[in-house]
Amino acid sequence: MKKILVKLLQFAISFAILGYLLHQLSQDKETLDRIWSGPKNWLLLIPASLLILFTTILSFVRWKLLVTALGMKFSLSDALRLGFLGYLFNFLSVGIAGGDVIKMVFLARQQKEHRMEAVTTVVFDRIVGLFGLLVVGSLSFLMFDVSRLSVGEPDALKAFLLLGKITVGLTLTGTVVAILLLVTGFVNHPLLDRLTGFPGLGGMIRKALHALRTYRNKPRILITALLISLAVHWLLSVGIYLIARAITGNCPSLPTHCVIVPIANIANAAPLPGGLGAFEAALDAVYRAVSPGTAVLKQGFVVALGFRFITLLVAGVGVFYRIANRQAVAELVQQSQAEHSVEA
Repeated sequence: MKKILVKLLQFAISFAILGYLLHQLSQDKETLDRIWSGPKNWLLLIPASLLILFTTILSFVRWKLLVTALGMKFSLSDALRLGFLGYLFNFLSVGIAGGDVIKMVFLARQQKEHRMEAVTTVVFDRIVGLFGLLVVGSLSFLMFDVSRLSVGEPDALKAFLLLGKITVGLTLTGTVVAILLLVTGFVNHPLLDRLTGFPGLGGMIRKALHALRTYRNKPRILITALLISLAVHWLLSVGIYLIARAITGNCPSLPTHCVIVPIANIANAAPLPGGLGAFEAALDAVYRAVSPGTAVLKQGFVVALGFRFITLLVAGVGVFYRIANRQAVAELVQQSQAEHSVEA
């Protein structure tokens, strides 16, 4: 019951953020008029949607790579089916079982002799994806010429630059930690096992340690998975840029999007359903930071809504898989809830 209440609270926070942003937009008649009357290129939404779908599938391919690297039989069709179901449950599940838990339980049930390794692949996939996001954001930020910007909100730009520096700092820290753990072999030190006793975080730390220890001797897999992550986040920036061009006509350049999208996308890691609300607020903020005074206000929020609509369409593929495998999915959800409750 406690887990369900926490999930409901997360949804409430998400919808509260969205409601606040929508209220602000509705009160600004000038912005609404400029958005609706401005130039549109709706055809650009087609390649944008295809790019976002491709990046989603590419992330599932990365997970398949991590699974098969441990000697488990896992087909691409299984990766797509479980990936899209997990994607759907990240948005819609109000119970205990989120998308990652669904994927863990299914794979563990399929690979009965490799249950811990099955959990490891999902955890490590998340770690690689987040690190790839930080790397893309940091590299784009370091190569970006801020002096060429003509911004309308200097204070917002200062806050954005601070966030960019924090992103670079997190990337460097993560790189140092990865080298310390994976290259030097410190990840196998018994001292780290004591961290698994921390209340609330012990289980997560235990899974992360097991993931690092498992993949330490697989450098090719690590490099390939990281390259896939870099491609996913850069292509996602292109997709959101196309959405901006389609909806607003006048928007920051593609190189600028390669900076602001990864940094804003870090908000998607917030413990909210699919990052709902957090990403919209973050993209709205970074848009204001890099836009001139003549730009349409709340442009970033409108672009984020366009992106969210497309991601929900992508999640609709998971609906197809759920209907096609209704009984199996129902059993999977029930088992996921039971096992997650025991673990908690």
